Amino acid sequence: SVTLKSIPTGNVEVALASKDTTEVKVSPAKLTFTPSNWNVGQTITMTGVDDHVIDGNVESVVALTASSSDAHYDKLASEIKVTTVDDDAASIVVKSESATISEKGGSTTMSVSLAAQPESDVTITLKSSDASELVPAVSTITFTSSNWNLAQTVILDAVDDSLADGTQTAYVTLTSSSADGNFNGL
Repeated sequence: SVTLKSIPTGNVEVALASKDTTEVKVSPAKLTFTPSNWNVGQTITMTGVDDHVIDGNVESVVALTASSSDAHYDKLASEIKVTTVDDDAASIVVKSESATISEKGGSTTMSVSLAAQPESDVTITLKSSDASELVPAVSTITFTSSNWNLAQTVILDAVDDSLADGTQTAYVTLTSSSADGNFNGL
């Protein structure tokens, strides 16, 4: 909430601007105070920008700059410090339901993406817990800073081992490697 400290002799326009629009946005862009509403609080809203980048908590500034025919207020400036709390974390996002598939030509799929934008390419290695029962169609998939949030579909194929071994359970392990330390070794 913003007010003036004294009655101005003319209207006072206060321009609002975020100094880092990648972290915080502010609205409205302008407030107008008159000699009759100078002490009535006007609300501004500062909204954090969800940037999908693991950058920690970032302190930025919203600048307030006044212009007026009243010399006491003309070009008067103030700042509001804002801390944007980072909600991004490095993780591999896997969307797949457990599936029961026949080993005679059976397959299922899973989709894989990243939860945040990496600074460097992320290569994910896929490995079956039992390659005699289940194998991924590809051994690696790679994400970049451009396609990190676009799910890649991986086909998992059942292996026809010609054994009467009943129902078997297998799973796929995904392990990441990257020059971006946040994403290396997930």
